[in-house]
Amino acid sequence: MREMETVSSTISKALEFV
Repeated sequence: MREMETVSSTISKALEFV
């Protein structure tokens, strides 16, 4: 996985928690 993909996934998950 590319770093950008990981960051995008992390942000996506973070938004779900918010």
